[in-house]
Parts: sequence; C-alpha cells; structure tokens
Amino acid sequence: MYQFREQQYICQNCHHINYDHEAIVRRKLKKVDFIWVNRDVENFSWFLQLLTDFENEQIAYLQALTSENTVQQRYIDFHLYFTSLKRNDQGMIGNAPYDLVSNIYAKISNRDILTKLKTKTILGRPHWPSLFAKFKAEHEKTNVFFTGNHSMGNEIRHLCDQYKFMYHHEPYF
Repeated sequence: MYQFREQQYICQNCHHINYDHEAIVRRKLKKVDFIWVNRDVENFSWFLQLLTDFENEQIAYLQALTSENTVQQRYIDFHLYFTSLKRNDQGMIGNAPYDLVSNIYAKISNRDILTKLKTKTILGRPHWPSLFAKFKAEHEKTNVFFTGNHSMGNEIRHLCDQYKFMYHHEPYF
C-alpha cells in the first residue's frame, strides 16, 4: 500500500486523486493476494477497518482508471477464510440456513454478512492447490509470505516448491 500511495497525487484545487500510471507500471510489486485463515470470525474484527480502507482505496483507484479510459488492474485481493463453520454445514441464523441468509444479504447490500467487506468470506479451509494454480496463471513471479501453524506452513512450502514460488516464513509476532 505504501508503494501504491506514493504514486498518487492530490489536486490542490479540487482534491481529486490522480495516479502516476507510468510509475505504477514500473514498480516491482504488482499485486498482493492477502489470504487470512481464522477459526473465529471475531479474529477478523481488529483488522477490518484497515481492510475496509484498502477496499475503498482500490475502488476509487479503479473508478479513476475507468474515467481516464485506462486499463483497470487490481492491486490487492483479499481471501478471507472462516474455518469454524465448514462449507455445506447447515449453520443456522435464527431458523434460516446460513448460506441462504448470507447470499440474500450479499445480493441486497453488496457486502459480506460476516465482515461487511465487499470481499466474500469463504467458509472452510483454503484449497491451496487451486489458489496456487490461479496465482501461477496470473503472475510470472510470486513470493509467498507465511505466518501460521507449522502443518499449514509445510503444505504451503511444498506448494511453493512445486510452483517455483519464493517462500518466506515470518515468525509469529
């Protein structure tokens, strides 16, 4: 985000945000896929305002590109996983199935029912091979930074080796 924000400038008269598109194209870091796996949805709460701010910044950026007839390219995607309720579980909200309520809420509000972000929270654990295949198809070079439990780290490290991604382990902070 720091690199991205460094390439924006604000008009002193109208306060419109503009971007140095040439600098954005030249920078090494093109995109971040932020994956966060949590057992309890409450664990997302301390970080939600920052994620909301990032989402809103990206929306404004993409709208600016549209108005300038420039090709849109997202710079951050969130992949949020909530593991205490598994896919196809019949979790209930009142007397209604969770999936039904969640889908209706998303259609009406264009927001996720759990986080209130535009990004949908995915129930269950990530299917890492699918994610890694997607990243490989999208990006020539990928670095993975991981913080978490060792068994998940081992699986991710193995996939990094398989897909020839650079793996960086960050110890718990």
